[in-house]
Amino acid sequence: MENPRHYGPITSLCIDKKRAWIVVGTSTGILTLWDKRFGLLIRSWHAGAASSGKSSRIYQCHIHPSKGRGKWIVVTLESPKRSTDRPSGHLIEVWDIEKAMLVESFTTRIGSATDPIPEPRDIIGVEAETSPAAAIAALVRSRQQKEDSDRRLKDEGLQPPTSDIRALVVGSDFGGHSTAPRSEFSQLDPNSSRPSRGFLLSGSDDGKIRLWDLGKFDRTSVLSGVENDYEKPSYRYCFLSTVCLLLTNSLHSTLTSNDHGATSFVETWPPQPASSSANRPPQRISLITHSQQNLLNNHRDVITALACIDSPFRGGIVSGDRTGMIKIWRVEQVDSTS
Repeated sequence: MENPRHYGPITSLCIDKKRAWIVVGTSTGILTLWDKRFGLLIRSWHAGAASSGKSSRIYQCHIHPSKGRGKWIVVTLESPKRSTDRPSGHLIEVWDIEKAMLVESFTTRIGSATDPIPEPRDIIGVEAETSPAAAIAALVRSRQQKEDSDRRLKDEGLQPPTSDIRALVVGSDFGGHSTAPRSEFSQLDPNSSRPSRGFLLSGSDDGKIRLWDLGKFDRTSVLSGVENDYEKPSYRYCFLSTVCLLLTNSLHSTLTSNDHGATSFVETWPPQPASSSANRPPQRISLITHSQQNLLNNHRDVITALACIDSPFRGGIVSGDRTGMIKIWRVEQVDSTS
């Protein structure tokens, strides 16, 4: 099999448990579904529903651990660059490969927890150009737009790191014996009577490690990367039927049905408090002191690799960043929530 070269370099691969199909993700944001048995290219479409037609590099692609009966894939990709105090946008997209349809999205934003969120929609992926000439022309236009955007951001000054997710681990039950490596969790029987909540463990450009609980979304949390000065985010999810729920510590809602259609999961960060020194750059000594205080707590660069361990303790995480720093974490609340 040969993936069309004008779709760009291959950046990720995903294969089903029966080894019947393969999904290929590329640097231009195109997902291609192959029938492995006969070597047939079934369809190709653009991921990145929030990229406004611009090419978005695909970082990770995995089978959904608890929904879609092995036909939903979890995709992380590059987000549009924006000049905001904290990057906002899509973090994760979930696609139904049979319909090439966006069925779930995980987003982050700044604002009040009670602010209305846009109603999710069942979005059909735009088919990729089959003509190499048309695809190359679209790629050139996208690169030019990206260069213009980068030039504007450079003129505006230093920008905060994005929330793009570079590392992703999926499984059925975080911290439990059913937690399986990426290549093995899909072997679990989807018709088993044992409930499987599913989880996503992600590491992003801004040094944050998030644990997404797909069964009880209110238990989703940022495990590392939250500065002491900031409040923790709140979480909501919204169904296609405009049913939106605000999730708090006193409200636990288990997601067990896929009959609602498209679903949007939203992480909302409170705006930073205004201060009289907000317009002044921080002093060098204060930056050094702040960095030293957080050196042993958080990653200071892009998280590029993650792994889960259950020995010698449950709820273990190993993370690595671009500077070569490796950290081992223990999630204390696993014993009380599993």
